[in-house]
Amino acid sequence: MKKGFTLIELLAVIVILAIITLIATPMILGVIDSVKRGTAESSTYGYIDAIEKSDLKNMIDNGINQTRKDGMYNLNSIGTINYKGKGPSAICVTIKKGIIESGQFKFDQFIVDYKDNKAQVISSNEEIDCDISSQDVTPPVVTFSPNGKIGRLEYIVVNITDDFTGVNENELKYLWKADDLEPSSEDINITFQNNDRILVTEEMSGIYYLWISAMDNKGNKTIVKSGTYNIDNIAPVITIRGNNPSVQGPDSPYIDAGAIAIDNIDGELTIEITSNVNPNLVGEYQVIYKAIDNAGNTSTAIRTVKVECNEIRTPQDLYNVRNNPSGYYMVMNDINMSTSEYKDNFDEIPTFSGTLNGNNKKIIGFTGKSALFNTLTDGAEIKNLEFDSLINGSESSSAAAIALKIPSGNVTVSNVIIDKNSKIIGNSVGGLIANSAGNLTISNSSFLGTITGSGDVGGLIAFSTGTLVIENSFTNGTINGQSTTGGLIGYSNEGILKKSYSLGTIKSTGSSVGGLVGTSGITEIDECYTKAEIRGTYQIGGLIGFDRIKNNVTITNSYSDGTVTGSQYYIGGLIGEANSTNITIKNTYSNSTVSSTYTSKVYIGGFIGNVTKVGTILIENGYSNGSVTANNSFVSAVIGYSKSNTTISNFFISGTISGSGSYHGAVVGGNDGPLNINNMYISGFLTNSVVVTSDTRGGNLNNVYWIGETTGVSTSTYGSLISTNTQSKKQSSYSGFDFDNIWAIKEGSSRPYLRNLPIPSSAY
Repeated sequence: MKKGFTLIELLAVIVILAIITLIATPMILGVIDSVKRGTAESSTYGYIDAIEKSDLKNMIDNGINQTRKDGMYNLNSIGTINYKGKGPSAICVTIKKGIIESGQFKFDQFIVDYKDNKAQVISSNEEIDCDISSQDVTPPVVTFSPNGKIGRLEYIVVNITDDFTGVNENELKYLWKADDLEPSSEDINITFQNNDRILVTEEMSGIYYLWISAMDNKGNKTIVKSGTYNIDNIAPVITIRGNNPSVQGPDSPYIDAGAIAIDNIDGELTIEITSNVNPNLVGEYQVIYKAIDNAGNTSTAIRTVKVECNEIRTPQDLYNVRNNPSGYYMVMNDINMSTSEYKDNFDEIPTFSGTLNGNNKKIIGFTGKSALFNTLTDGAEIKNLEFDSLINGSESSSAAAIALKIPSGNVTVSNVIIDKNSKIIGNSVGGLIANSAGNLTISNSSFLGTITGSGDVGGLIAFSTGTLVIENSFTNGTINGQSTTGGLIGYSNEGILKKSYSLGTIKSTGSSVGGLVGTSGITEIDECYTKAEIRGTYQIGGLIGFDRIKNNVTITNSYSDGTVTGSQYYIGGLIGEANSTNITIKNTYSNSTVSSTYTSKVYIGGFIGNVTKVGTILIENGYSNGSVTANNSFVSAVIGYSKSNTTISNFFISGTISGSGSYHGAVVGGNDGPLNINNMYISGFLTNSVVVTSDTRGGNLNNVYWIGETTGVSTSTYGSLISTNTQSKKQSSYSGFDFDNIWAIKEGSSRPYLRNLPIPSSAY
């Protein structure tokens, strides 16, 4: 049996295999080449489909205008395509209406030609020549993010794209402009980087537009305007009210003065307040105010609150207040200045804006050149302090117990007492304050001593050109002046008086003298009265000597119950001379004895001596129960003489009128304006006087009565006669009177009286 091959046989096999290899290799290589060509052609179809789908999606997402422009594209200009697999290394395609019409694609070494929807390999190892620059006539596309906005804005991102030759990065410029008028190319000159942030400056607020100038590498240029930016980058402004820092002692709760936040667009805003103030513990604290506008701009402001207590135990401590004039001070015990080095002359403290809390202690024997303080500035507070045997001032200068002047700001004086042994002398003199041009509030305070002045003189304040509020305060001493003199105020420009009064003596050798105010700009007097002896030459009044405001004054729930004496004219139980256009007096009465020794026209009245302005006067719910006496004409229980349109309702006259000369009337001595009277009776004794007036000047009288037995007058041109005193005490005698709400009567024992006012003895 034969085993294996012989050498000749083995060589023959090798030769045969070589021949087979030479025949098969070209066939195998041809198959591989054919497969690669097919793959290139298939990839072309896939890539074309990816381009067209990308364009379709972009159109659906962003609108039909966002498809690619018709034209020729290379691989750079076609952009990123979402294609699975290895994409072409080069392309040159023509696109019309989002569809690839023709083109060439290079996959590996194969160039694939595409036209008539058919892809075919046409060559290999060649490059595609696709110069698209010649057809680029379209400028770059500018995109703003955001494109227009209302509110806070820090920056804009601007993206520049160009589908053909690309963006010329060196020619990107911008301009912020406050209107939409297109600027010149030269004005748009601030360079920026593509896709970079263009900042909005802090100064920009309101309407703005962002203008962009862009160019592609072919030189196509565009100028584009953004949408409207209504920019609010300005934070609100917070204004802290009151003092900052605020200083107070540990004796009272902390009351924040607040703050106000104003935004340039949103107006006044709500403020968020946080505070760590502990008013019972000495220390330094903060109140933080925060405001946010609708655009999100935030502002904060901080008030420093100091809770401190500087103790005053000795005269030297009081003197040393000048070293820290904004501090908080508390008097810890009575201080006797008369046994100290300051017993004869205490130099006034120059300025003070802090708090002096007297702690209801006394300063005894204070003797000063003019006052404790020269000047009180904004935020100053003086409270709970009593002066015993104070002596201040000299004849040639201003003087007061507390301060000479308040130039501006808010100042309060409360619970301050100047005792009856105190004396103040000077030119312009006030019991508490000499002169104020600020906003001054005086409450629960009193002056009981003696004031002597040659200028403006007031029991509490001499002269005020600022806003003045006096509440729950009084004087009961001797006040001597030579001109403008008042039981509470010498001269005032503007202010309010509430629940305050004067007693004692108020005398002047000059004019403008009043139980409350000498020369008055006070607009409102409520629940105030006088029981003082008041004397002067002319413009003398139980409440106001000379009303100079020239606009409106209202007196309510008040009365005069003293003596009002003048040596000349314009004398009144309430007002000597009224210069306001509109005067309203309600729920007010006068029991005062009003008189003048003048032998010429005197103009004297139980309520008002003389009304000099043409306007309106309204007097409701009141009575005149005092005596009015003069030696000449224009004498009355209500108004001596008036130019105004006067209305008096629900009123009675039960005092006496006595005078000589002409123009005497129980209601009005003389009037140049209409007189309207409703629901009045007159029971007081009239000497040389008509019942109502000599001439109503066109007014109307309704339900006006006089009692013949008490007045001593049997006939009258105006009014209805009630003959006897007995008849006057019957309700049926007074037709039209509202006895349910306004009037009352004790049938058979009293005449009518007003329900809301005290009943005078003359009613019986």
